[in-house]
Amino acid sequence: GMGGVGKTTIAKTILEILSYQFKDACFLADAKQNAKRNQPHLLQNILLSELLRNKDDYLNNKLDGKCMISTRLCSMKVLIVLDDIDHSDHLEYLAADCCWFGDGSRVVITTRNRQLIENDDSVYEVSTLPDDEAMLLFNQHALKKKIPDECCKSFSLKVVNHAKGLPLALKVWGSLFHWKDLTQWRRIVDKIKEKSTSEIVEKLKISYD
Repeated sequence: GMGGVGKTTIAKTILEILSYQFKDACFLADAKQNAKRNQPHLLQNILLSELLRNKDDYLNNKLDGKCMISTRLCSMKVLIVLDDIDHSDHLEYLAADCCWFGDGSRVVITTRNRQLIENDDSVYEVSTLPDDEAMLLFNQHALKKKIPDECCKSFSLKVVNHAKGLPLALKVWGSLFHWKDLTQWRRIVDKIKEKSTSEIVEKLKISYD
């Protein structure tokens, strides 16, 4: 799914709800920001540290990492979330084979690149919000209620239309409007409309995370 659509939020919720069923769980956040493409051993160290509950640096290279992950975790039932995967190396050296982990283990992957997971058993495409749900989400953050006052409706509609159903944009923009008067609402709407949604979402994601 595209940036800002809610992949990370869904993955975090899965971890919170299901983690009790596993011996241990790990949320490997924002993978592409935590390691350069030629340094997957940095991510391997984080994964091992979280699941083995030891903060030591285990590895200096990715090949040793593959061996250690498959050796140390093969008997553990674990839940792993690999968030924002954008390179095949991340999968090859972190979770290339289900036999690396104990029976019943699960690996959840979020990515914007559908090609990386084409061969996976279960792929869920996260879609944008329909208009009615988008309006509810925006109003909850902007007005702290589901139904806007008549004087705010036109501004709410403009923002929701520009957000194109992206939850991240709706949440962050909604927070900007909270406790503002109509004059300030008008100014914020004008600023939002100056840029494309995709451009703004990339900046919002950095600040929101």
